Amino acid sequence: MNNRKFSKAAKYLTFASALGLAAYAAPALAQAADSAAAQAGAASSDGIILVTAQRREQSIQDVPVSMVAISGDALADQNITSFIDLAAQVPNMIVNQSASSDQFHLRGFGAGFNSGFEQAVATFVDGAYRTRSRSSRVALFDVEQVEVLRGPQSLYFGANAIAGALNITTRKPGDEVEVNATALYAVPDGEYNLEAGLSLPIAEGLSVRVAGRAGGMDGYIYNRRFDTDGPHQNTRQTRASLAFESGDFELNARYDWARVRNDGTQYEAGECPPSTGAPAGMCAGALAQFPDLDNVVDGVTDQGTNGVSNLDFDEGVINARYNFAGVSLVSTTAITEQFADVASEVIPLPGLSVVGTPSWLPAAVQEGFHQISQELRLESTATGMLSYMVGGYFEDNRTEIRGLAGNYFLPFAVFPPVVGLIPPDTRIISVTDSTIKGRTWSGFASLTVRPIDDLTLTGGLRYSHVTKTGVRSAMFGSGGFFDDADRPFVEFNTAASAASSALLAISQAPYNQAELVNDAWMPSVKVQYDFNPELMAYASYSRGFLAGGFGMNTPDVFLPETADAFEAGLKYQSSDRRFTANIAVFNSTYDNLQEAYNNISPSGTTQLLIANVASSRSRGVELGVRYKVTDSLTLHTDLAYLDSKYLSYPDAPCNPLEAAAMGNPCSVDASGRRRAYAPETSGSFGADYVTDITNDLELGLHANVMFTSEFYAQTLISDLVNLPGYAKLDARISLASSDSWQVQVIGRNLFDKRNEVYRSYMPAALGSIIAEVDRGRSVALQLSLNF
Repeated sequence: MNNRKFSKAAKYLTFASALGLAAYAAPALAQAADSAAAQAGAASSDGIILVTAQRREQSIQDVPVSMVAISGDALADQNITSFIDLAAQVPNMIVNQSASSDQFHLRGFGAGFNSGFEQAVATFVDGAYRTRSRSSRVALFDVEQVEVLRGPQSLYFGANAIAGALNITTRKPGDEVEVNATALYAVPDGEYNLEAGLSLPIAEGLSVRVAGRAGGMDGYIYNRRFDTDGPHQNTRQTRASLAFESGDFELNARYDWARVRNDGTQYEAGECPPSTGAPAGMCAGALAQFPDLDNVVDGVTDQGTNGVSNLDFDEGVINARYNFAGVSLVSTTAITEQFADVASEVIPLPGLSVVGTPSWLPAAVQEGFHQISQELRLESTATGMLSYMVGGYFEDNRTEIRGLAGNYFLPFAVFPPVVGLIPPDTRIISVTDSTIKGRTWSGFASLTVRPIDDLTLTGGLRYSHVTKTGVRSAMFGSGGFFDDADRPFVEFNTAASAASSALLAISQAPYNQAELVNDAWMPSVKVQYDFNPELMAYASYSRGFLAGGFGMNTPDVFLPETADAFEAGLKYQSSDRRFTANIAVFNSTYDNLQEAYNNISPSGTTQLLIANVASSRSRGVELGVRYKVTDSLTLHTDLAYLDSKYLSYPDAPCNPLEAAAMGNPCSVDASGRRRAYAPETSGSFGADYVTDITNDLELGLHANVMFTSEFYAQTLISDLVNLPGYAKLDARISLASSDSWQVQVIGRNLFDKRNEVYRSYMPAALGSIIAEVDRGRSVALQLSLNF
C-alpha cells in the first residue's frame, strides 16, 4: 500500500526552509540582548512546579485545572517509557493497546478501538498535536515534563481534547555542554533500555542537542507450543533539536525519528472450556486437537500463531516566539508522517483450521498517516488587570487504512450463498480499504480580568470548522496471510465477491456520506480566587467537541460528540512548600458519545463498529496530597472516585451472550449501566526517603502502591469482560553522587500480580474470551550519568 502523499524530500525541504528562514530573520527582528529562557516544566529550587497547561509558564498551584505533572527525571528514575506505565501512576487514567488502535481514557471517557477515531484524550508534544493514537508509543523519550490535564481542554489544546490532554515538553538544548546517559537491564523478561543525549552550544544564543534510545524486551508471556516468550519488543529512536535566541526572538526546532518492532504472543485464550456451559465453536475445535489446553490467563498460552506490530514515525516541529511591546507572537509548525503494520490472531487458540492453516482468524491493519499543522497565537505578556490571547489553527491530514482478515475458522466456501462459486478448500480473505482526508480551521481567544488583586476571571471561546471526506471499498479473494505470506492474493470475481460479502456481513458499499462538515463553538469560563498566597479556589465550565467521521469496517459514519463539563477545586501549598493538598470535584455530560464496540456477526466474523450514545455522564472527586515530613522523608498520595455511566442508551447493541439468548441482531436498554474503563476508585500511596550518607553520596529509598477497583474492558459489558481490581507495589533503591551519577535497583510489581489489562469476547467461541495479562514482577539495574 503506497501511502506517501508528501514525499520525504519535500517534507525535509519544507522543514529546513522554515528553519533557515526563521534563523535568517531573527537578527533583524530581535533586539541584541543576552537572556536565558526558562524551560517549561522545570521545578524551581524552592519546590514550585512550573507547567504550561494554559500555554504559558505558571506554578501548578496557580492553574485552575485538575492535573498531574511528572518531570522527565522522575520518569527516568522509575523507568517509565510508555503511557501504559504512566497511567498506572495517575488516578482516573487508563491506557490500552490493540491491533486496530490504542485507547486512552480519562475520567471514564476516551476513544475506542477503531482506526477511524481521533483520540478524545489528545496528545501534544511541544505544542504539536499528534492525531493518531499509535504516535503515543514513542512520546516518552528525552522529555522535560509530562502534564496530564483532565476534562475538556478545548480552549488551549484544540477541539479534539474533549476528555483531556497530555501535554509533553521535550528536553531542550542548553547553553552549556551537557551529557546524559542511562543503561538499564531487567530480569526475568530481559527488558533493556539505553539512552544518551548531548547538548552543545554552537555560538552565543545557538545550541543543539542530539539524543538516541534503544530499548526492548524478550517478553513476559510464554507460548508453550513454540517454547518462546513474547511480545518481543524492539524500539529505536533519535532526535535532533536546535535552540536559538537573540534578544526578543526565540526558536526551538526538532526532528524525531522512531522505529518500533514488536512480535510474538500478546493475547491469551481464557474460559475454554467456559466456566458455564459446554465448549462451543472454535473452543470445541481446539479442545478436540489439544485436550490439555491451557485455560487460565496467567502469562502462559498455547496460542498457535504469533503477531507483529510495527511502527515507523517521523516528525518535524518548529516553535518560534517574538516578544514586542508587551505581547508575544507564537508560531508552531509541525509535519508528521507515520506508518503502522499490525497483525494478530483474533482467536488465540492452537490447532489447524478447516483449510489447514495454524491460524483461525488472523487480522491485520495497515495504516499510513500524513499531517501538516500550523498554529499562530498572539498573547499579552503583561500581568496587570487585563491579559488576552487570540489565535488560529490549521490542520490538513490524510489517513489510508487497510484492514485484512483471514476467515479460516469455518468452511465458508461450502456455505450458501458462496457454495459452488469457489473451490471448497479456498482460504477466504476479506480486505477493506479506507482513505480519509481531514481539514480543520479553528480560531480561539481568551480574556483574563483581575478586577481585584485576589480575583481572576477568564473567558474563552474557540470555533472549529472540520471537513472530512471518505472513500471506502471492500474486496474478497484467496491467498496467504502473515503466517503464510508466500501465497499471493487473488481477488474473486463479481459473483463470488458479492456472495462472500453477504455471508461474512462485510458490506462492499461506499460510505453513506462522501463528505462530512462539522463545526462548533466551544466557550469556557473560569473563576479563580486567592484567599492568601497559600490557598486558591476555582470553578470552571467548558464545552468540548469531537468531530464526526468514518469508521474502519462499515460504510456507516458517526456524528460529532459534545461535552459540557463543570469543575471546582481547592489548591493549597504551605508557605514553606512542605505540604501540598489539591482537591477537585467534577461533573461532565457527553452527548452523542462516539462509542466503538466489537460486534460478532452471525457467521462469527468480528466487526469494529461505531455508534453514537445519546447521553453519558462522568462525575467524581480527585485528591492529591504531598507532605514533606522531614528533610529526608516525603509522603504522597493521589486518589480518585469516579461515577461514570450511560444516562440514555435505549438501543444499545447486545453482547454475544445476550445475542445468543435473544437472537442476532438484537438491542438492549443500557441506560444506567456503568461505562467501560471507569473504575469506581483508583489511586496510589507512596513514600520517598532520601538522605546523605557521606558528603558526596546520597541514598534513596522509594516505595509506591498503585490500586484500582474492578472495571469493564468492553463497551458491551458482561461478567465475562469484567477485570477484577488489584494493587501493586513498586520500590526503588538509589545511590547517587553529586548529581553526576546514579545507580538504582528498580522493582516493579514486586508481589507479581498477573492481573488482566484487556478482555474481549472470542469470535466463534461463545463463552470464551481473549485476554492480555500485565507484566509480572521485574527487577532492573539502572546506571545514569549526567555531566
